[in-house]
Amino acid sequence: MKKRYLAVILGAALFSSGFGGTTYSDFYSEASSTGSKIEMGTLKISPFYENPSPLFIGFSKTTGKKVDGYWYPGKKTETKQFITRNVGSVKAIVKNAAINIHSIKGVEDVKAAEESFNKNLKFTIRTNNGVAFKGTLAELKNKPTLKNTSLLNPIQDTHDTDEVFTITAELSRQAGNEIQGAVVDFDLTMYAGQE
Repeated sequence: MKKRYLAVILGAALFSSGFGGTTYSDFYSEASSTGSKIEMGTLKISPFYENPSPLFIGFSKTTGKKVDGYWYPGKKTETKQFITRNVGSVKAIVKNAAINIHSIKGVEDVKAAEESFNKNLKFTIRTNNGVAFKGTLAELKNKPTLKNTSLLNPIQDTHDTDEVFTITAELSRQAGNEIQGAVVDFDLTMYAGQE
């Protein structure tokens, strides 16, 4: 009985202390800014110019003329041009490049051919500011950070909207018969971000 009586008194004390310790205000006010909105800019680059188009091709399907011709160990391509343009509304900078191989055909052992290309096909990508990337296909497949790239203003600013990349590729003399007769289908992609 004493425990029940003590519990009732303790509960009543806690309940009443909740009312005694709380204060309420009758005054309040507010102010609003109406019609506000946030407009997001766009970050978008596009290929503006390729010379030749596509950049790497043995023979032109439309003209039948030799562009790069057949590849062989020790072959180095002529310089190619790939120009990106900022067609968005915010400033951008090309930060990365990558190659994505779609297929390797014409060889018996595709895995051995890919391994050989990964270590023996070397790319040099330059900008007006210097070397942006120099390394193997394997390194370029891993989306490396480019150096010496420039800030690209939005196209509506009408200046500094393009980045000119010059690209050469060379097949090392260490490449062997595992790539003989290979046809490699790939994309070269440039990735941009905000400054």
